[in-house]
Amino acid sequence: MKSKMRIAMTGTPIENDLTNLWPLFDFLNHGLLGASKEFHEFCKGLEEHPEKYAKLKSMISPFMLRRVKTDKNIISDLPEKVEMLDYAALSRKQTVLYRKAVSDMEKRVLEAEGIERRGIYEKRERVIVFTQFKEITEYLAEYLTGIFHAKGYVIHGGTPVKRRTEIVEKFQGERYVPFIVLSVKAAGTGLNLTKANHVIHFDRWWNPAVENQATDRAFRIGQTKDVMVHKFVSKGTIEEKIDAIINSKKELAENVIGSGGEKWITDLNNEELFSLLRLEE
Repeated sequence: MKSKMRIAMTGTPIENDLTNLWPLFDFLNHGLLGASKEFHEFCKGLEEHPEKYAKLKSMISPFMLRRVKTDKNIISDLPEKVEMLDYAALSRKQTVLYRKAVSDMEKRVLEAEGIERRGIYEKRERVIVFTQFKEITEYLAEYLTGIFHAKGYVIHGGTPVKRRTEIVEKFQGERYVPFIVLSVKAAGTGLNLTKANHVIHFDRWWNPAVENQATDRAFRIGQTKDVMVHKFVSKGTIEEKIDAIINSKKELAENVIGSGGEKWITDLNNEELFSLLRLEE
């Protein structure tokens, strides 16, 4: 592509690991992060030399403009988002079956603090529930219908586009609709569900960016209430390991990308400018 200037826009510059940065900057500033193989080797050495995170951050931050919804300078009237982990203990039978029986899923939801204890039903607030398994969406909807004494909706990969639009319009409308159960892949982007101020991640996705995009169906411009985010984790299962991986990815992104407040390239002195132009051994 021939151009005088190049711009890349992304909500997830680091989706899985640091190597995600290389193709972005190879397009923007070819050679800044070296060859692909060189950068991969550099990333492998970061575990032994964590101080090099700061070096990498100093190289890429002058070329990045990062803005987040929590920045009050960008959006002053967006309510707060409160995230919490809700741990659910599995019975002996649940440990054996592990998500394979509907009765076990119901018990797991009941054990988790969040839905009934906080009176969502009495307050007539709205909730969206995310799961990565299309197969259990209908069972969750059936269970929630019993909790709210009213029917909600389900959106997954098999839901036609027209039907998705109808569901969103009804959920965002004046008539009370208590919940939508959504599969993460089908509903992670493109939906505006600001009538909901409770978000439940029934099971954890491996990628924090995907979870955040799902949460942002409710936590976005147009939201008028604080958003409560519940993430269910079954003790002693792979979900605890997934949670640890998610947290490590968040820490990685924070170490390199930061949280905004960039120092622009025009603000660097000569020494800083020259030092950011190549990776050191």
